[in-house]
Amino acid sequence: MPFPRDTLRPERDSPSTRAEGEVRYMTLRREDLETRFPGVLGTILAATPPPA
Repeated sequence: MPFPRDTLRPERDSPSTRAEGEVRYMTLRREDLETRFPGVLGTILAATPPPA
């Protein structure tokens, strides 16, 4: 699925994006996420069961 170029534009406080062919991998930076939404990541991780 092709993505519009605006979607891939790097911006401050946005996820980093890495392209491999037509696939896009997005990575969230924990520090940025914690600054913007304090406690949310910890809550999500605590509620998520560990992989089997």
